[in-house]
Amino acid sequence: MRLSNIKIKNYRLLIEADLKVDDNITLIVGRNNTAKTSCMELIDKVLKSRALSYDDFPLTKRKYAFILLAQFMRNKLSFENLCKKFPITTIDFYIDYLLDDMNINLGALSPFIIDVDVDSNMAIIHVEYSIKISEDSLKTMFEACFFENNNFVCKPKDVRDVCIANFAKIFGMNIYAINPKNKNDRQLKTQKELVDLFPFYSIPAERILGENGDHNINSLGALISSYFSVDIENLDPKVAEEVKILRKTVEDANVTLQR
Repeated sequence: MRLSNIKIKNYRLLIEADLKVDDNITLIVGRNNTAKTSCMELIDKVLKSRALSYDDFPLTKRKYAFILLAQFMRNKLSFENLCKKFPITTIDFYIDYLLDDMNINLGALSPFIIDVDVDSNMAIIHVEYSIKISEDSLKTMFEACFFENNNFVCKPKDVRDVCIANFAKIFGMNIYAINPKNKNDRQLKTQKELVDLFPFYSIPAERILGENGDHNINSLGALISSYFSVDIENLDPKVAEEVKILRKTVEDANVTLQR
């Protein structure tokens, strides 16, 4: 099986991103502020069941979200429609198991295969941070932001402050297996089932590889050589020599990469 596609909506700069994962992909490379780190951080949040913060919600969606909330507080929008229309953060994983023998146990992927069609070879995992707070609790939370002496008022700054303080209380994460043949057919899954499927280890971006030309050629070497930070003096001479060769190889590769 392989991860063939990742789709992200409404996370920081990623309003509607579609990342095709090539069979031979090893690196994600791009200029600064093109949301490379955001993509990895969202995956990390999902797999570690971490809550979103207000800063994770895209700037371009905040005005629309405020309008929806104001309509809800004035009873001009039902709680059900608020939940439907609100621009929530989502990520979809598309997993292709075309090359797997259907007679074998697909292991950790099995809980996410809900399509009984034998001709199907795609599993879709949908993760969303949707509104989890109750209708009454939401109204109580924002009451002072929209009403003063029983009169409707508009206090965007107060709404923002309440959102910053309570964002994790308002939005919660849900994980679903989606039927590729019928997107309305979905089954709720657990965090453990997703974690068992995805062993994920991120390597932070080497940010000094920017466009200003001021590159520190030792950064990658320092990162990797830290894994071999042993006291050579106390090693067997033959082993010590191998460690020196390994460090030199890493340093040379780093210089070549930077150039």
